[in-house]
Amino acid sequence: MAKKQSKQEKVLMYLQNYGSITPMDAYEMFHSMRLGAIIHTLRHTEPYYNIESKKEGKAGYARYTLKPGIYPDYE
Repeated sequence: MAKKQSKQEKVLMYLQNYGSITPMDAYEMFHSMRLGAIIHTLRHTEPYYNIESKKEGKAGYARYTLKPGIYPDYE
């Protein structure tokens, strides 16, 4: 029996395949309303993924982009 993927694993796989994700993407694909918490976990646990956040649109929602290397707080 195959192990069910966690939302964290799904978000990471999406970032690796497509490069960036927004909270709306995460909600529509994974039914996750806690994308910020998932990104925080990916940044602050090994292997410390380098994920950049940038505000977009009038509402100021975030777009998270996976960058090469490790998160700057851990270099």
